[in-house]
This record gives sequence, C-alpha cells and structure tokens, in this order.
Amino acid sequence: MRSKKTEQTKDNYFSAVGAIVLRGDAVLLVRHTYGGAAGQLLNPSGFVKHGELPYEALKREVMEETGVAIEPKGLLAVRCSQKDWWLVFLADYVSGTPRSDNKENSEALFMPCDEALARPDITDATKTLIGLAKKGQLLTLNEAYASLPSSEGRVMFSQKIPIIRNKGETNMTHENLKGRVAVITGAGGVLCSGFAKDLAAQGARVAVLDLRAEAAQAVADDIKAAGGQALAVSCNVLEKESLEEARKAVNAAFGPCDILINGAGGNSPLGTTSKDTFSMSDLSEKAEGVKTFFDLDAKGIEFVFNLNFLGTLLTTQCFAKEMVGRENTSILNISSMNSYKPLTRIPAYSAAKAAVSNFTQFMAVHFAEVGLRVNAIAPGFFSTIQNKALLYNEDGSLTARSEKILGHTPLGRFGKTDDLTGALLFLCDETYSGFITGVVLPVDGGFSAYSGV
Repeated sequence: MRSKKTEQTKDNYFSAVGAIVLRGDAVLLVRHTYGGAAGQLLNPSGFVKHGELPYEALKREVMEETGVAIEPKGLLAVRCSQKDWWLVFLADYVSGTPRSDNKENSEALFMPCDEALARPDITDATKTLIGLAKKGQLLTLNEAYASLPSSEGRVMFSQKIPIIRNKGETNMTHENLKGRVAVITGAGGVLCSGFAKDLAAQGARVAVLDLRAEAAQAVADDIKAAGGQALAVSCNVLEKESLEEARKAVNAAFGPCDILINGAGGNSPLGTTSKDTFSMSDLSEKAEGVKTFFDLDAKGIEFVFNLNFLGTLLTTQCFAKEMVGRENTSILNISSMNSYKPLTRIPAYSAAKAAVSNFTQFMAVHFAEVGLRVNAIAPGFFSTIQNKALLYNEDGSLTARSEKILGHTPLGRFGKTDDLTGALLFLCDETYSGFITGVVLPVDGGFSAYSGV
C-alpha cells in the first residue's frame, strides 16, 4: 500500500475508493488509487452503460482485495474522472476481517459510519454520500450529483440512470423503526433470524430470544458485527418464569418492547403421519415404520400445539402489558400456509397455525382501543431445518412432496428469507400500515391463490 505520511495528497485520500455502506450503520472503506474493484467495475463503457451491475464480480473483488465477504444490495452513487474513481454501495456484511497488506494501492478499513465520517482522509463527497446512505436515502446518480459539494466535479453518467440494485430492492425507508425495541422469539431459526437482521438494519434495537442460547448469540453477534444493536436472551416461550426473566433483561438493556414478533414454533415427528391418505391396508398389513392417523401421539400433538399457539399467547401476555396504551406498538405473529388449508401428514402443525391466525384476529379486535396493532405473516414454503426431511431426499434431490408443492406454487420456487423482508417492514411500520390490523398476509409465491387447475 502506498502511503505519504508527510502530507495528504489526492492519491492517498479516500476519494479513489469504494465506500461500501453496510446495513446496520457501518462502512467498509476500500482504497483503490488506480484500478482494482472500483476502476474495473466503474468503466463507463461497462455496466453503467447497460444499467446492470456485476454483483458477483464486486463480491469477488472485495474479498480478494480486503478479506471481507459482502452481499451487495445496491448502488448509491458513483463518480469517475480521468485519474480516480469512487463509489458507495449498500451491502450486507457477511464475514471476514478487513486487512491492510502490501498490495500496492489497496487498503480496507471497517468501522461505524460516524467514525468514518470523522476521518480526515476521506473527501467531502464521500462523507456526503455515506451520510445519506446512513439515513437510508438512496439516490439516483443525478440526485447524488446535486447533493455533492460543487468542488467535487461532476458525475459522468446519464441523468436517466437510476439506482442500480438487485432485483426486488426498494427505495422504501423506515425511519420510524430506528430506535424501536423489537423482541423476536425463535430468532435463532432461519426465518426469524432474518427478521432480526432486517429490523436491526433499520436501526431497531433487537432482542434475539431463542431456546438455544448459542443460536441466539450467533444471530446477535452477526447483527453487532454489522454495526447494529442486539441482545441475545435464552428463553423458553412455554415457561412464564423464563419469559419474565427475558422481559427484565430486555428492559434493562433497551427498555420496553415496541415490536413483538412471535416466531417460536415448529413441528414434531410425533404429530406427523407417514402417508398423505389412509387406506384399509394400513390396518391389516401396515408396513414397519409407517405411522397412520391412529398412531399419532397425544403428547406429540400437545407439544406442537403448545409450542405454536400457547407460546404465542404466553409471550404476548408477558410483553404486551408494557405495549398497550403506548403509541406505535405492534405485534406480528408467524402463521403458515397450513392455517388456510391443512396440508397432508402434519395435522398438529396445521391445527396449531390455524389457531395462531384465529388468535391474531382475536387480539387485533381486543387491543384495538388501546392502540396495539396485531397482524400475522403466513409464509408459504421456505426451505428450513424443520422441513428439510420433507422437502429433500438424502441425495439432495426434491422429494415427491416438494414436486407437488412447487407444482402448486405459481412462482415455481421455494421462498427465500429476503422474500419476507417487505411484509415484515410494512406491517411493523405504522407509516405504511397504520390502518391495518387483524390481517394474515400470505407470502407464498401464489400457493394460496392456485386452485390446482
């Protein structure tokens, strides 16, 4: 890395730089004086001309140059001149430790946005754009140009080019969520850990509750590594004492709950049949290992129902006492496609999620006069640890059940965690959903709309 300690010159300022603003109010400053990821990606005859961005190339370049893995989310703005380049990307921090090695003209620094903004070796333009990104204000290139100090020159691209972003990215901001206290149960799991990270990225202070302390801590660590605020709490949603201890821990760290997400849930093999339908031969000639309706275990059914429904009820009783009567509080329950029509083989889980949806509507009415909104998300088919055995064979191929599911899902795929982000933020932010309560919103790729014909 080149360094001029006697005086700061344009070559070693963070102007010829990729400033990657990470969700969670942190920034990775990547210095490339000439060439490198910034120069290669911002060639005017390259991606900008066509309105596309090679995200995989960006990820690879950043990893090679800095040792940090990122997940690009969109382009805030770029600038190029004859001698230098800089850009500001929005990205998720994935893993890695920034390094500063002997690579000529390269350096990487990872720090909170506020710390970066206080540095003397980044230009005013870069500071301006980091500050805007920190506020969640994405810009078109023309808007970015208009926001920059006049001495920084011009953005040398068409004014018609908008923010370049991944498919599905949005300009929607959620300033109202900043500083809110979000309590999420089951937050060590695949879907709810995504909820935790999404809310933390909007500036919420997130309490990560899970029965497994190590799972909760891993999610909290990820959030904090990205610059967010999180607290890991081991909690059993079926025990009032455990819930009360969790509430005290959250209050001590962040204050009372503003957003409660009842995400703890799951199924059990004890409440699952082996076959879709029953046949008479299942009584007279039942094969070894086959579990019929008549073999379902009452304790297993009870466990599944308690975990999904009673866990939602007890958690709400514990945290909602401090939510009622306050402005802009909300509860989000996690239901399922099973709540609309029961799926074959999993009667316990289907009945429990139907109860969650029904309970959501009850609470929406019950708490309406005290200002507490209650809604639910009903995810379609997402590949998670709980349903892996149902969706995939041991060799990784799709099971016959998966083929049937995808055949009845118009969008033709399983859901991804990011597919739930929009619904989550929409229902939690009263700016967009302040007149919505008692809704169970399907996020299912069209599964609930398809008749099969």
